[in-house]
Amino acid sequence: MLDAFAAHAAARRLVIDLTRLGRIDTTGALVLRSVLDPARDAGLAARIRGFPPQSRRLTECILGPPTSPLE
Repeated sequence: MLDAFAAHAAARRLVIDLTRLGRIDTTGALVLRSVLDPARDAGLAARIRGFPPQSRRLTECILGPPTSPLE
């Protein structure tokens, strides 16, 4: 991921669109975190859009407030 962020140095934000996704389990939430954390470390405003409502509680526990990226 860091290589991708470096290749797009002018980018200021990362938006992950999950609109068509049915649900997210623990592994999926951990994968999202493994993308969001380096993006933030690279200075990007990282957000998740179209989040499956039934998976919100689990994912907020893993991604963690107070800087929850869920829209």
